Amino acid sequence: TEYGLQPNSPLSMLEFASGYGCITRHLRTVLPNVRSVACDIHEQAIAFIRSRLGAEAILSCTDPSQFGRERTYDIVFALSFFSHMPRTTWGRWLATLYDRVSPGGVLIFTTQGRHSAKHFGNPKLDADGFWFLADSEQKDLDVATYGQTIADVSFVTREIRSQLGRAPDMVREGFWWGHQDCYLLRKPG
Repeated sequence: TEYGLQPNSPLSMLEFASGYGCITRHLRTVLPNVRSVACDIHEQAIAFIRSRLGAEAILSCTDPSQFGRERTYDIVFALSFFSHMPRTTWGRWLATLYDRVSPGGVLIFTTQGRHSAKHFGNPKLDADGFWFLADSEQKDLDVATYGQTIADVSFVTREIRSQLGRAPDMVREGFWWGHQDCYLLRKPG
């Protein structure tokens, strides 16, 4: 309710970069009023979500300009997606996902920030607070479009200001899994 959403009213959520339904699989038990749509780039994950979880699922893409614009959601949640985006698409994906948020809704996303750096040998971030390694556990994806990213709070805040003309409503460093930073942006409604 602090961010305008009513916890007991019906809500729609897009779980973006869902994998095999990391969040969607638990929602019916925890938040039965939330209708989740999972979205992932892997067709096998989409098929699993539809057949095994009985949830709606849609296929994603690597180019933010090609991502569907037909629906909006009360909540758009991207867990660890920005932890893999190169600079070339980082801000564009931010703007695209925010565009999918309904008026009065929220965008929630996580990034690998300064607390995550220890998992990569504490690499030196560039002057903007960004680091990208063209390497991934997802061997079917081009590492130029999906690698390993660290983005500190200053970088993320500048991207939010640049792409959306505003500041984040909430930032919690090291909040998710004890190392990923969590951001929340409420769309005026």
